[in-house]
Amino acid sequence: MDRRAKVLDFCSDDDEETEYAILSHRWVGQEVDYDEMVGLAKMAMEDRDEIRQRDGYQKILRSCE
Repeated sequence: MDRRAKVLDFCSDDDEETEYAILSHRWVGQEVDYDEMVGLAKMAMEDRDEIRQRDGYQKILRSCE
């Protein structure tokens, strides 16, 4: 197993109390924060391009797909 990965252990397949799980990870320095996403359309072109090149922005796009 990749030492960077964590495994989730569910109690059972019929666990009625667990409706969902939030899974997340970060690439420090490559993340796009909420304010940047909200203000993306209002930013100067060079700032938008820089943000869109970040790994975190690409991660958001892929999760939306």
